[in-house]
Amino acid sequence: MDTPAFDHNLYAGCAAQIISQTRELAAKRFTPATAGNFAIRM
Repeated sequence: MDTPAFDHNLYAGCAAQIISQTRELAAKRFTPATAGNFAIRM
């Protein structure tokens, strides 16, 4: 069984969640002053 090393669908779903949550936080001015970098554990 060859399992792909990288799941593109999982990555795209996580990216969409990060974007959505970052927009919500930014609308409330909860983003850091120096950078708006956010991450998710996959």
